[in-house]
Amino acid sequence: MKKIVSTTWLVLLLLSLNAQTIPVDRRVNWQQITKNYAYKTPVRAVSIMDFGGVADGKTDNSNALKQAVASFQNGAGTVLFPAGSYLFNSTIALPDSIQLKGAGSDVTVLKFDLNQQPKNCISITGTAENHFVRLKGGYSFGSSKLLSDSASYFHAGDWVEILEDNGSWNTVPADWAKNSVGQIAKVKAVSGDTIILRNPLRITYLDSLNPRLQRMNPVKNVAVSCLKIIRLDKPTEGGGYNIFMDYAVNSRLAGLESDTSSGSHVYINRSAQIRVEGNYFHHAFAYDGVSTHGYGVTLAHHSGGCLIVNNIFVHLRHAMMVKTGANGNVFAYNYSRDPFRSESFSDLSGDISLHGHYPFANLLEGNIIQNIIIDHYWGPSGPLNTFFRNRAELWGIIMTQSDTTETSEQNFVGNECTNTSFLHGQFALKGTDNFVYANNILGIIIPASSGELSDSSYYLLEKPDFWETDEPWPDIGLPDKLGTGVIPAKQRFENGGVLTVCPEDVTEVRKHFAGDAEWQIWPNPVRGNLYISLPSGDKSGSFSVRIFDIRGALLSVKKYEKRSIVVPMDENWRPGIYLLEISSGKSRFLRKIVLVR
Repeated sequence: MKKIVSTTWLVLLLLSLNAQTIPVDRRVNWQQITKNYAYKTPVRAVSIMDFGGVADGKTDNSNALKQAVASFQNGAGTVLFPAGSYLFNSTIALPDSIQLKGAGSDVTVLKFDLNQQPKNCISITGTAENHFVRLKGGYSFGSSKLLSDSASYFHAGDWVEILEDNGSWNTVPADWAKNSVGQIAKVKAVSGDTIILRNPLRITYLDSLNPRLQRMNPVKNVAVSCLKIIRLDKPTEGGGYNIFMDYAVNSRLAGLESDTSSGSHVYINRSAQIRVEGNYFHHAFAYDGVSTHGYGVTLAHHSGGCLIVNNIFVHLRHAMMVKTGANGNVFAYNYSRDPFRSESFSDLSGDISLHGHYPFANLLEGNIIQNIIIDHYWGPSGPLNTFFRNRAELWGIIMTQSDTTETSEQNFVGNECTNTSFLHGQFALKGTDNFVYANNILGIIIPASSGELSDSSYYLLEKPDFWETDEPWPDIGLPDKLGTGVIPAKQRFENGGVLTVCPEDVTEVRKHFAGDAEWQIWPNPVRGNLYISLPSGDKSGSFSVRIFDIRGALLSVKKYEKRSIVVPMDENWRPGIYLLEISSGKSRFLRKIVLVR
């Protein structure tokens, strides 16, 4: 009996720890969705300089980059861009498992002059088979088992796109918004007539709308990091994105500065598990919204499981946008300021924007922005979009009214509106069946019946790794005082300096050489030259050497065909700690180097 009581107490304790304010049937498992992200950092690396790259800002590097990518022979690899300015006169198309990495957004610049054509600067695109299989059941919210007479066509590990025809909600039809409701999913298993998904469905599909799915051939493990992108030419018409992703999965954009775009700085379409982190997006050629002019990060057409986190947005029409059925995404701890549109009341633009065509079940958490606007320009948004512990510093949180179908079933918990100027700081909700709890609007708690708010996050179990250990988390919303909390992205902007966060993935050691102890590297500390000799048992006879500073910026890269080499320490490098990486084949060896003068 004592054992039963103890077990019951433990179950109740676990339930209480997992209890959250928003009812479980009004949300999806964003924690599990974001955990599925699985980007793999390439081991091999080459420098674009070894393939004819020229960092003068005047010479087209398109062919040099193609040769560098081709050197991996369809395998995984990183093309390194040392400090400098690199011009491109054509779109960079990145294939599977290729990363572009600079020495930091403050020193490596990729300039694009595309002859005023509405082209993308960087394109990361896969394909789909365009062979659809009809579903006959299992397509309700929360289900992970789809029924089809053609289930045997699919296999475990396949990526699929689920979609249906637009329903009665589609009050503003558009050719580019057909089949808006859908989901990108990975097949876990197939059994008989059942296709088992890794993650459950985030909405209920209707038989009358012809629910179906197709197999994708996505591009994967692609990354662009630690550099600056500038679009030099304004297209004479149309758009063009600084980075475009379509049918892509498990890829990353990190530590980038994106300066001036025609269309969206980043447009993610029909993709899943994309990480956009530690970037700085700012300014555009136009702000009228046509062809996504003036947009920051846009998620569209079923894109899901993406995490847009710890970014800075400045002077954009819509910093963060979900549209055309994007679902299951997380926008978290981003800072946006100075929203701008070309119409009157130029700052009355949603830097978090839900713009219609039924995006659903997205989480917007911990952001400090100016305006959250849910409008009906393209009809309603879908259900279960969740606004949790955000701060709107200007006009506030606004849902517009619609004479037809309105956006409903949204969640608003723990948000703040802080601006006391005339008509600012609004909390204007429309539609029906919205869940509203513990919002601090100009010092007034809405609804007044709200109790304590103990929820910290809807996708994290602990403070994120980019959060300072001594800073409180969460820092927006009750029980904290209105307008006092901060987030790292805002601190980064206000402190000045480099506004991006370059991921220090070089420190992720996958596999050491078997004879680490036999490597001869001397002297350490070093003043002038560093001497390196291969182990006697190493058969490769060649290796590459890269040197990084303490924050992960690449300073030097070179390949050697000798067994003993001399590596000069640049006279302009300051005294301090550096990271030496030696790679040979599929292995690499890391050592901390101390430079003294």
